[in-house]
Amino acid sequence: MAIGKAVRDLIDARGLRPAEVADRLGGKRNRATFYRLLSGETTDPRVSTLLEVCNCLTTSPSELLQLAGMLAYQGRSMDLIDVELRQAFGELQQLNDDDKRVCLSMLRGVIDLRGKEQRSSTRRRRTARPVEEA
Repeated sequence: MAIGKAVRDLIDARGLRPAEVADRLGGKRNRATFYRLLSGETTDPRVSTLLEVCNCLTTSPSELLQLAGMLAYQGRSMDLIDVELRQAFGELQQLNDDDKRVCLSMLRGVIDLRGKEQRSSTRRRRTARPVEEA
């Protein structure tokens, strides 16, 4: 995957439009470079450009390069959903303590619910009897 495709995928995953990201970059030169990167015209951007784009998309350069297939996997899942989860957890850390507690309670509720479903499913499989042949 090209780096421009990886950036487009991250923009989509964040629910943004390219113009919003370009606005965050600021400056005419940065904006033009950003659109050349998205179009594939620029395939080898400067490190400073990558850092600015990553900052706007709240991702790390290593995650972006891994999504683009330009950097080997390094022990963290690079599925887009996992990148989004890491971003969301980073955003959660910026919340006040009361909001953090609400989010934590909701997350634990989902985890507990899934755990109960898995335990119930395992019990059903253990107690199921094999069908006798006629």
